[in-house]
Amino acid sequence: MAPLFLRLTALAVLVLLVAGNVAKAQDGLALAVFAFRPKPVMVQLYQPLVDYLNQAVPEARLRLVVLNQEEMEQELGAQRLDLLFTNPSHFIVLRQRNRLTGALATLVAVEQGVAVSSLGGVIITGTGRDDIARLADLRGKTIAIPGTKFLGGYQTQAFELLQAGIRLPDDASLLNVDGHDGVVQTVAAGKADAGFIRTGILEAMIREGRVSPDSLKVVNPQNPPGFPFQLSTRQYPEWAFSALPHVNERVVRRITSALLALEPDHPAAKAASIHGFTIPADYLPVENLARALRLSPFEHAPDFTFSDIISRYRDVLVVLALAGGVIALLALKLVVNNRRLRQAHQRAEESDEVFRRLYEDAPTPVLIIRDGRFERCNRAALDLAGARADQLIGRSPEEISPPLQPDGRSSRDLAREFLDDVSHYSSARFDWVHVRPDGQEFVVEVSLTPITIGGHRLAYVGWTDITDRKRAEAELQAVNQRLAEQAGQLMRVNADLEQFASVASHDLRQPLRMVASYLGLIRRDIQTQASPELREYLGFALDGAKRMDRLIQDLLDYSRSGRHSDAEAPVDFHQAVQEALQHLQPVIDEQGGEVIVAETLPILSGHRDDVVRLFQNLIGNALKYRTPDRPPRVQVGCQRDGQCWRIWVADNGRGIAEADRERVFKIFQRLVPSSECEGTGIGLAVCKKIVENMGGRIWIDSVPGQGSTFQVSLPVD
Repeated sequence: MAPLFLRLTALAVLVLLVAGNVAKAQDGLALAVFAFRPKPVMVQLYQPLVDYLNQAVPEARLRLVVLNQEEMEQELGAQRLDLLFTNPSHFIVLRQRNRLTGALATLVAVEQGVAVSSLGGVIITGTGRDDIARLADLRGKTIAIPGTKFLGGYQTQAFELLQAGIRLPDDASLLNVDGHDGVVQTVAAGKADAGFIRTGILEAMIREGRVSPDSLKVVNPQNPPGFPFQLSTRQYPEWAFSALPHVNERVVRRITSALLALEPDHPAAKAASIHGFTIPADYLPVENLARALRLSPFEHAPDFTFSDIISRYRDVLVVLALAGGVIALLALKLVVNNRRLRQAHQRAEESDEVFRRLYEDAPTPVLIIRDGRFERCNRAALDLAGARADQLIGRSPEEISPPLQPDGRSSRDLAREFLDDVSHYSSARFDWVHVRPDGQEFVVEVSLTPITIGGHRLAYVGWTDITDRKRAEAELQAVNQRLAEQAGQLMRVNADLEQFASVASHDLRQPLRMVASYLGLIRRDIQTQASPELREYLGFALDGAKRMDRLIQDLLDYSRSGRHSDAEAPVDFHQAVQEALQHLQPVIDEQGGEVIVAETLPILSGHRDDVVRLFQNLIGNALKYRTPDRPPRVQVGCQRDGQCWRIWVADNGRGIAEADRERVFKIFQRLVPSSECEGTGIGLAVCKKIVENMGGRIWIDSVPGQGSTFQVSLPVD
């Protein structure tokens, strides 16, 4: 009894889970957006983006949910969210606590016509506060913040103050207010000495007329090139767009494609005041910031025991023990040479620190720049540059670069500009073209990070080889251009075909119907007076006119097949076969035939009318070209072959010789004279066109005298 009870319990739980997932799928996907400004403002900003995604990916049925960070974490715990759009630090927290995918895309903001994919923090104070000019002046002051979980509204500023020797909240008084807008209003009203907000907020409120530009000033202003906002801190990647793992992978890919395809002039981008989205940025600097500040989810320091010290630094401890013995023996000499030894020891520590940071054996190319020239690099950097150490060390970046970068700017000027930024403790990430000693160019994504070792400002450089990616992007752009040109040509051809179809359906058929009508009247009027030969000739003429009308109609159907104004939709092939059999039922009854249809046929994307016409032509041919000595018997079946469904229509008719199996699919090709079987030779050509428009193929397996099997292979959705 106990095992049975456990099985029933597990089955009940499984049913509940499936029911829950089905209900959730029917409700659509919930996109949670972090409310860094008042929720009505956020809805006004991002509802057009949700509408855009629903147009691009209708099966997602997205709905916008604007939440603060606490509400978002509660909804995640209740499993009521599917997609997230939040700031980088919150993304790091959620990624650690929940089974999120990596970032699907990174936001690219826009300000004053300039696209930016990074953000930072701004420290503001009243213009009359002459006592607050530097970071050090904030010690002991009252600082308004929107909350400690905001990357641009607290964490970036706290990190800068930590570098200046001020630790929050111990060294200043923090005043929590409602949102970034509330911080600006609080400082402008003089209720706080200073305030923290993220980049872009101050400019937006000035533009909206909600604060005077003369009432506030920025503390510790930074001026990175190309960045349109006022800034007091380092720059970090913009907001991350991510998905939970339960969301359908195909839907996630389509949403990502739609985000990356969003153009700056699209109404959704304009409504949100953004440039669009780009490929996911590197969020490691955000994680490093959280670790330095002991922020969630890194607020607890790892356990570190004495045994860990021995295990990790055993060799160092041994060296130190030996050095202690030597020092004891050479104490008198060390007194004399104390100054020289201290200098040598300092250089050794600097060298050890540099090598430790470089990770000499790391697979990622890493270099160090001092005073504008490469000072050190690891083996991966030499391999990527195709150079020896003496061909790289001691040279400046522009010396191993072409004179101009792809944007037309001088390599020399750009290199100096980026290195000047690093000297002011500003990180940078950009694409750069270098030249190997053999003259071959390679493209890298450069990550520049300022570091200080031994009192010297250095630049820590990371290279990521993107040569193949850039080449592929150029090839893709060329292919897209060719495809656009071909699409234009096809549109013109289709327009000509539609015009031809209109002429064929009216201008050609109308005279034929008139000829047939008058021939019928003539035959009726002279039926008793005409000779047998004349009546036979009139019959031939009337049959020819009618056959020509059928031929034009079939040709019109062929030209129209596969062209639809509506989108493809799931088609139940079993229902399509049944509808085709309803049209063919008189023929089946007349010939005493039998059509056997498999109980289960696939459901595939297509157009229902095309699928019905496909089966009506194939089954109709099987009935038409039967052998006189036995009633027709037709079988319709299917089988899954990997990523395709194979559907067949088999008969016991005359069969088709191998030499004719390709010819029968060509237009106007018939294997028997029209006097024996009616037809125009277009039906199988229509079948082939329908199948190919659905991304499949059609062929024949046949044994003459025993029957034929028409095989159709269509891709799985």
